[in-house]
Formats: sequence, C-alpha cells, structure tokens
Amino acid sequence: MTRCAFVLLALAPLAVAAPVPKDTERQAIEKRYGKVVDPKGDSKFELDGTKLKITLPANEVRDLTHETDTAPRVTREVKGDFELTVRIEVHLDEQATVLDELVEKKLRVKAVAGGVQLRGSGPIDPWFRCGFSRYQIDGEVVRSGCPFELPPSLCVGGFGGFGQSNRLECESLVMRYTRKGKNVDAEYTTDGKSWTSALRVRDHLPEGDLSVSLFAQHASSKAHTVSFSEFEIRPIEKK
Repeated sequence: MTRCAFVLLALAPLAVAAPVPKDTERQAIEKRYGKVVDPKGDSKFELDGTKLKITLPANEVRDLTHETDTAPRVTREVKGDFELTVRIEVHLDEQATVLDELVEKKLRVKAVAGGVQLRGSGPIDPWFRCGFSRYQIDGEVVRSGCPFELPPSLCVGGFGGFGQSNRLECESLVMRYTRKGKNVDAEYTTDGKSWTSALRVRDHLPEGDLSVSLFAQHASSKAHTVSFSEFEIRPIEKK
C-alpha cells in the first residue's frame, strides 16, 4: 500500500502539467512589434519568420497625416530617451494605376511607403513621422530615402511639412530614430555601415512617454505589402 501511494504521488505532477499553448500570429506580432491598429479593418498583418508584413487593400488610400488616420500600424508606448532601428522594405507594383480621386486633385501619384511615427499620449500632442517610400509620378519611378511630415503648427503657412531626402536606388533600407527629450534625429543606411541624416527636429516632441508606431501607407489600384524587420528599441541612459 505504501509503495503504491508513493508511485501515485510521484506521478501526480506529470498529470497536472500541460503544454504551454502557442501564441496566435496576432499575439506573436504584438509581443514583438506592438499593438495592432487597423482603422479601416481591411489590411492584413502577418509574420514571415520575424519579419512583419502589412498588406494594404487595392483601390484605397491609406495614410497617416495631421488630418488623415487610415494607415494600418503597430503601436507601443516607450518611456524616456531611446534609439530605434528598423529595416523597411517597400515594393511598388508597376502595373498599379493612380486612383481617380487623386487625379481629380491633380495628384498623379501612386505610392507605397512604410515609416515610424512618434507622438505624445494626448490627442493634440506634437508628433513626427519619417520613413521610406517608393512612388511613381506620371510614369517615372522615384525611390525616396525619407518622406516626412510634421504638424502644420510647426510649418510655415500651415503646410504639413512633407518633404523628402536623397533619392535612393534600393527597395529596403534601415532607418534609425534617436529621441532625446524634445528632439529627434532620423537617419538611414543602405550598407549598414555609413549613416545619412534624413531629418533633425528640435524642441518639438513632448518630454513624456511617446507612442511609437510602425505604419504602412499607399495610394493605388493594387494591393501592396510593406515589411518591417530588424526592429529594436534601445533605451538611452541620461548622463
């Protein structure tokens, strides 16, 4: 009897131990990248290994500006100063056509882009966005290293501050964003060795916690996919 009881006690832990359930793809994305935000509910989020792919729907404009919030993205809250790096990969379908609504506005542009937006937690806090795009204007393909936008309040004449840096013959690059207090520097590299300044903004961001988003945007007749990989956020210790 004593021996039988001992065997049952020894086996008891094995009976209650259960395998840990695997994360769903959505849970895996949110663990590695941040909360999934899809304002229109029509974009696709998926993992290819550790690479995040966001696929945008055809025949729709998806954007993230001072007046438009339709871009799918992943978002997380970040405290203090930090350095963020991420590889952004963008492909533009050569068969895509410009949407009629853009032609009516005399914007004969089809484009796809991925980027990073930094903003405070409040609805009217200052924000900043900067990324990597590929676009086509009347048949000419242009790759831009750094389209960016700032709120109109920071720009002359109330314009949204859209601009671009060097044109680059590549379909992916690594962006680096360094936040120190109210300041942010955006840089990019095509070879992983030398960094080129894309944009420097001073005394603009709120000093508190920031919402950090990786977003995808486009405007054309075809579905497009924007990929993010090599994503890392490193805290910067104040001296």
